[in-house]
Amino acid sequence: MPKESFDNSNRRPKNASTVFSRDFVGAITTIGSSDILSDCEFAIRVITKTWLNSPGDPLIEEALTRPSVVEAMLEVLFSSTNDEILELIISILAELIGRNGAIKQIILNSDPQLEIFVRLLRSASLFLKAAILLYLSQPKAKQMLSSEWVPLILRVLEFGDKLQTLFTVQCSPQVAAFYVLDQLLTGFDEDKNLENARQVLSLGGLTLLMTRIEGEVHERNNAAMIISCCIRAEGSCRNFLADNINKTSLLELIVVGSKQNSSGYALSVLAELLYLDRYALVTYLSTFSFSWSEMLRGLKFHTRGTKTLNFLKGLKDGWGGINVMHVFFIYLEKAPPEERPIVAVILLLLDLMVILFHSTYFMEILVMDNGLSSVNFIIF
Repeated sequence: MPKESFDNSNRRPKNASTVFSRDFVGAITTIGSSDILSDCEFAIRVITKTWLNSPGDPLIEEALTRPSVVEAMLEVLFSSTNDEILELIISILAELIGRNGAIKQIILNSDPQLEIFVRLLRSASLFLKAAILLYLSQPKAKQMLSSEWVPLILRVLEFGDKLQTLFTVQCSPQVAAFYVLDQLLTGFDEDKNLENARQVLSLGGLTLLMTRIEGEVHERNNAAMIISCCIRAEGSCRNFLADNINKTSLLELIVVGSKQNSSGYALSVLAELLYLDRYALVTYLSTFSFSWSEMLRGLKFHTRGTKTLNFLKGLKDGWGGINVMHVFFIYLEKAPPEERPIVAVILLLLDLMVILFHSTYFMEILVMDNGLSSVNFIIF
């Protein structure tokens, strides 16, 4: 890069006092023209020192955000095996993206198959920081074609429970992991989405996802969304989920999420877990033409000891004595129209656990006010 492009003081903003050092100009020139990796690595150190010593300087930022300079740093990022240099480049690029959104497009155009990121995610020491830069770059599913993506990103999810700091940028690797998982499980055609979801399951991802149901609300919703994708890909995983998922955390997520209009995925997971004995229920219900009270009495007897009933019992007992039916009844009153049938079914199934063989107050309101005059709703 011509030295004159940095030394032209006529282009300098009035509030900028920068006079580019000879070392900085030489470093920019080196990474753009030298084929000697060690020289380029030294140049990265010089560039980093200048960047950190001149925080917010518009001319330094302008020099580093030029496409040719970003591309040159990416070449070093791909070629170097020095973790110190790699971390410096990752950190500089993360800050530049925060200051100039165009940088992420330069990165994605320069590395359309994300080969640099796959290489960095394999690293034993830098994979969490690399995940942050990946997230900040916002790639799409069409760029994630490597078969390594699912195992690499599950490792980020497993070990990324602490904030990573890239100079002034702080971000959770788990946020990055959920972004990539969302792309991998929803960003392709249906067959590829399901294939990726099955790979998540085969690698033990479901256990990881269940533990994330107990974290921060946004993270918990992301976990519920990915779990929903896994259930669609392999319905048999419902049994494992029903036995092992933290029912208290799932309930909390539904309630807390409802206040933030973000409980849909958790509710979807819960509905799927009530789907465990659907074929038995279908067979049983198809024989009925009796009254509501007779059908419910028989259904209570029929479901005693089934997986669905065991799950419901855990759901009902899993929130420290709080009246779960009351919680869902309050939720029902505020639920959007598309969620009301699901919530109503959950309440009706919970009502089956009542010892007395007669309808409760909840039952009467649900049947009359929510369009559930047919028993077919129980099979979803």
